[in-house]
Amino acid sequence: TLHPPHAVLNGDTRRFSSTHRVAVTARDTFDYVKARCERALAVLPSLKWRAGRWPRGRKPPKDANEPLSNAVRVLGETHREVEFQWIRMFWLQGTAHAAHHDGYWTRRIEELTQAWDVMELGLRFAMDACARAADGKTK
Repeated sequence: TLHPPHAVLNGDTRRFSSTHRVAVTARDTFDYVKARCERALAVLPSLKWRAGRWPRGRKPPKDANEPLSNAVRVLGETHREVEFQWIRMFWLQGTAHAAHHDGYWTRRIEELTQAWDVMELGLRFAMDACARAADGKTK
């Protein structure tokens, strides 16, 4: 069962109520999401190749023959998870909260944000690859 984290903010009062991410399963840890990011970023060369943006004369990536749908699914699911379950949940709580966690979480959220930015580029490759596949221009 998925337990989506959420926070309830109550203006500028001292009261703050939230449901915190508790590492009940391996899916709720930074190591888990970082590994997901690494897996998603690993499909970018294949998507770039399929999008027709691969340098001429260079060998295709090793996973170039994997189904396009697999690469798009891995990238899309990870992109969504990182954005909505990690980055937004962290920053929703405000900059004061971030300042209290500067020694650990802020750096890790920045790392996830950088991976998310690269995944954005990967999604552009995925859209171009799908368009090429629809036009019959796949490699």
